[in-house]
Amino acid sequence: MEEKKKRKKLYKKSIEKKFLKKRFEFRLSEAELIELKTKAQEAGLNTSTYARKKVMDTKGSVFNPRPLIQHFFNYTGAVNKVGNNINQVTNYINYLKKEGKTDEKAVLEFNQLFYDLVVLMTELNRVMHFELKKLR
Repeated sequence: MEEKKKRKKLYKKSIEKKFLKKRFEFRLSEAELIELKTKAQEAGLNTSTYARKKVMDTKGSVFNPRPLIQHFFNYTGAVNKVGNNINQVTNYINYLKKEGKTDEKAVLEFNQLFYDLVVLMTELNRVMHFELKKLR
């Protein structure tokens, strides 16, 4: 009988998890407890995790990144639609240029506007990626 070859693992080794073994309690007034639960819910966390992040995190800010990430995805979809429209306009201008129905000045003006748009979108994408890296 042939021996079966062992498959290589295609996934990463399991990440070492931090097990929370120690317990710390503190007292709150009823209003403070309600405020803590409300803020934790807004951040999409349970109260224990929210309090731990608020105390231990050097950034000092705890929020739910899901709406921001969803906004970035919506932005990406809008940019894709704009890119599609620009592609259609470019094809039409090239057609008009080949047919001799437009002058060189209009083509150069369109190319300059297109270049300006690409520069702005590149800068915006750079800022978005920078901000998303901060969330990780």
